[in-house]
Amino acid sequence: MNIGSFIPLILVVLLTYGLVQMAKRNKTRSKLRISRKMVFYIPVGYLLVLIISTAILYLVPVNEDSKLQTVEQSFIDMYNDNYLLLHEGKLDAVNPAFIIRQWHQGVTNQKLLVKPRTLGKMPVLIVIERIPGYSDTIDSFLFEGKLVMGDYEVKGYNDDVVISPKANELTIWNKGDRSYKMAYFQYDMIMTQFTSGTSYDNSHSTEEWLPTLYLKIPESIEVTIDEGIKEQVTEL
Repeated sequence: MNIGSFIPLILVVLLTYGLVQMAKRNKTRSKLRISRKMVFYIPVGYLLVLIISTAILYLVPVNEDSKLQTVEQSFIDMYNDNYLLLHEGKLDAVNPAFIIRQWHQGVTNQKLLVKPRTLGKMPVLIVIERIPGYSDTIDSFLFEGKLVMGDYEVKGYNDDVVISPKANELTIWNKGDRSYKMAYFQYDMIMTQFTSGTSYDNSHSTEEWLPTLYLKIPESIEVTIDEGIKEQVTEL
């Protein structure tokens, strides 16, 4: 449970305390009356709690899963259509807005090794299109990945992906361990934070599309894929 979960409790405690104080001051009277001071103190106290809770929201570190923005289902459908096109090898039909990085890589000795920096850990999927001709240059395109939780998308999902092209090697890794490991989640409306769902009925499923590295490689270049990542590579 995070700090934001206690805010409603704090409000109830303050209001209860105010009512108790009024009762004490007016216990000798036949009717309970609210003094002018209490009329002033209650809304001011409520306002202070709101200000403090807002400060907590911005100053207290919360779970990484709080980096969220709303997303329309129509946009997700369009993204998914483009994702499928890419994995079918139809790069020319893909919306360029989803290509977040592209570059040329020169290779030596007509050989290329594709590998992760850490054995078995690959933060992207790879699609290889073999094109006819003799060349020592590879065209590379990084299609953005997405993690969606209900009506919310995790921001900065692609930021930690590192792709390092050097000579005849292409090394890929992730700068940090992602904390997005929830199959189901519940949304905390106060602190804008996701937590693991306690039951399937009250939770929402996540959808994840890994970033895709699309490589257009001339047939003259010999490509070697590290054994640990072959299941994440599609050769057209």
